[in-house]
Amino acid sequence: MKHLSLIADDIGASDGIDESVVHLASLGIVDAAAAFTTYGSITGFALSLPKKTRLGLHLNVSSGEPLTAASRIPTLVDKDGRFHAPMHYPGTTPQQKVKRYTSSLRQSAHADEIELEFRAQFLQFVHYVGHDPEFICVHHDLDTVEKIDHSATSATGLPGRQRRLRTGTLARYEYALHPTSASLKEIEGYFQEQFLLARSTVGLTEVITHPAANTAGLESFSLYGVQRTLEFEALLNLDRNTKIASTNAV
Repeated sequence: MKHLSLIADDIGASDGIDESVVHLASLGIVDAAAAFTTYGSITGFALSLPKKTRLGLHLNVSSGEPLTAASRIPTLVDKDGRFHAPMHYPGTTPQQKVKRYTSSLRQSAHADEIELEFRAQFLQFVHYVGHDPEFICVHHDLDTVEKIDHSATSATGLPGRQRRLRTGTLARYEYALHPTSASLKEIEGYFQEQFLLARSTVGLTEVITHPAANTAGLESFSLYGVQRTLEFEALLNLDRNTKIASTNAV
């Protein structure tokens, strides 16, 4: 029985992210990847992944530009037709900015507009890859918002993490953005702790990772930059093959 899955987020946002995930997947360190369809084609990335690596859709209403015309989703976009993004909200850390953005989203975003955009992203995924995503998740962990979670499932026919938690097909998941002060050793310790927690948890644990081989091109996408390169290094440094074998033992 499998107890732990390491999922890499944000595929398509930068070459450095994509390169790191292909490398980690080739080593068996991550076993799933969640890809945007709002940052261009992911066909090449999908072809580069080992066949055993699950490829999911990273639904997005909080970064970059939508696939839907801005006039059809006015509560989701700014005056320039781009998604309202956490990096433009008050706060000194990414976590604070995401928290304030999420609070605003709960109040102002219309569920029918979210579902419309999510449906466009789902269809674009099928166009790029040739089949449905194997799972879905939402950028910035926004499926913790009920109308986001509902819209994601309505648009794709697939359950998000919150729905899977409620039905018991997912025991727990861990989504963390490490502070800029975090050291490589601390991030390695975080992943080691997650392996141990998964071993003591009945059912499947998913740990969400945000690796990147470099920070080139990330400035306009995310405030979470250098920490991505540390996550990448930490995952490479861990003897994951031994740990995951014991973690996923029956």
